[in-house]
Amino acid sequence: MIFLYYFLWFGLAPIFARRYQETAFDSDIVYQAYLYLASSYTVLMLVAMMVEYTSETRSNFHLSSFSNIQVAQSKLLLMACVIIISFVLYIQMTGGVTHWQQNLDRAFLTRQGAGTWYLIFSLILPLFVFFIRLKYRGIFVLLSLMIVVLALSPFIGSKQKIIHYFLLIFATWIFCRKFNIRIALSVFMPAALLFVLGNYFRNASWMTLNDVLGYSLNYFDTLDSLLLVIKEKHYPLEVFSFFLPFNKFANLFTGQDAFFDISAYLTNMYFPTAWNIRATVQFPVEVDLFFSFGYWLGLIPLAVFIFVYSKIYVRMLYSNKVIYLFIWFNLFIYLMSHLRGGLILWTDFYMYPYLIIVYFMFKEVKYNVVPWTTKPI
Repeated sequence: MIFLYYFLWFGLAPIFARRYQETAFDSDIVYQAYLYLASSYTVLMLVAMMVEYTSETRSNFHLSSFSNIQVAQSKLLLMACVIIISFVLYIQMTGGVTHWQQNLDRAFLTRQGAGTWYLIFSLILPLFVFFIRLKYRGIFVLLSLMIVVLALSPFIGSKQKIIHYFLLIFATWIFCRKFNIRIALSVFMPAALLFVLGNYFRNASWMTLNDVLGYSLNYFDTLDSLLLVIKEKHYPLEVFSFFLPFNKFANLFTGQDAFFDISAYLTNMYFPTAWNIRATVQFPVEVDLFFSFGYWLGLIPLAVFIFVYSKIYVRMLYSNKVIYLFIWFNLFIYLMSHLRGGLILWTDFYMYPYLIIVYFMFKEVKYNVVPWTTKPI
């Protein structure tokens, strides 16, 4: 996953995306940016490989069998009711159905005032999708869940979340198979197709097929953002961005509107038009490390961060509790938010408590395990 992230954002995109057509890739600024990127990638991969390797020596790997999983019907019904109620209130508080019909491409960006209901909707929906797919395994349920996610995609808004929900539908299928090229393509290609189609349909009024690749890859803008910070000659500790997320709490008590992440801070500085509609240009974690630690010292907390994520992944492999799989898939996708934001995000303050709560709610749900003699990939 880490390799795919760096390949898309800093490998494929600079070659084909329109935003990089005028970039001088032989300049010192680009060399400095890629030095930062290569260092972060190396640290992430080495720590993840170390955790996985040392864990393999302690236990045999177990392949999961997701048959006869018992999920309380009352919990599924409760989740369905919460999703419907929160979704209805979310739509009503953002202008109603008519407003969404007339402004489908902008309504999500201007959803102020419905944050609580959107949060409940977007947190319970993936949990419901995951456990419904576990309990009912037929093709009808599979297709129904895919249609539901597609139908709700304008209201979900985030491309990352839409892909996340689709991955959850196929989570057990992915987990029960050894990783190989065929499995990787089976997961990556549908996700890529959804991403490209989403861009095409949103801009179908002017976009031709020749524009699809170049425009879609413009989404991978974090190299551009990193180059902007270096080009503007910012200095370490100019903004101690590591603590910015805590402004989210301070704002509640002071009534102020202080920035609570580095991407919002720099978007307001360099892209005020986007910030006026609360659209955010994402700046990579390397920017957060640069501002908070002068970059190089920041590799230490980055290593600790990926160490914890890797430990959770290993725990999932050696446990027969189904909820660990859900937690890992959430963190698997959420890692991208950190790589495109910072070591600490203000969303951490609800995401991690949410994962702890769902663990205790569903920790009794277990699947069968059978020994697998080969090592996990």
